[in-house]
Amino acid sequence: MKEAFIIGKDVSKGARSPILWNACFEHFKIDASMVAIDIESNTELVAFLNQQVNNSDFLGAAVASPIKENVSQFFIENFKIDFYGPANCFYKSDDKFIILNTDTLAALETISINFPNLNFSDIAILGSGAVAKSMAYNLRDHQATKTIYARSKAHYETFKGFNFKFKEFSNINNNFDEHEVIVNCTDVGRDGSNIESPIDINIILATNAKNQFVFDVNYINGPSALLKACSSAGIQNVDGSRMNLMQAAIAFGHSNKLIDSKDEILGVMEAAII
Repeated sequence: MKEAFIIGKDVSKGARSPILWNACFEHFKIDASMVAIDIESNTELVAFLNQQVNNSDFLGAAVASPIKENVSQFFIENFKIDFYGPANCFYKSDDKFIILNTDTLAALETISINFPNLNFSDIAILGSGAVAKSMAYNLRDHQATKTIYARSKAHYETFKGFNFKFKEFSNINNNFDEHEVIVNCTDVGRDGSNIESPIDINIILATNAKNQFVFDVNYINGPSALLKACSSAGIQNVDGSRMNLMQAAIAFGHSNKLIDSKDEILGVMEAAII
């Protein structure tokens, strides 16, 4: 039997990945199972990873916080993998290890529903954290006009290297109408019960730019104040709820060479948590 894992701090106390992956293993008749492994230190993490490197039954693993960057660092240093940002999935394919950030892949998949093949001409990303950086990295060669809005200039050179313009966060209120796709990667208004919005609500309600698309990666108690305002203004919008489950579907698909079946995987996973 092949082995899969979810690793991270206290993941044995409620991580749903084993439910999702095991439902898919059964559905696709794959002789494998996933279990949760708590990792409390970097020493434990390195020991676990070294064990899997030599484990002929290892299939793949999901990675939870706060060890995602430690995982990517391990594989970058030991396997010379070309990768940027935190890894929330790694798997073995033909005796070769591959690491992914499926959160980013799922976010881009969500955008592609409205813009097939990501055929937008302009995108603005709000925030400069791990999600924003990973998305910018994946879009670095996209020919669209690309802008980052951030409160700190600490990551200016990083985003510049990804071919993004860098603007002060407050300028999004002045430039809102100029952007075709806007992605909120900040935690402002993260809980939908909060009335905060990263973009001034009155600016949104006054806009005439009806061809816009706003994606808020947050989804707790959604829709957020940001997305409620977009709906009122007739602007297409979506939250991160699909992205949250699709990232697991993408991770399973890659780990089991079923990436073309990601929609079927998503359906199995949705049924598993009803």
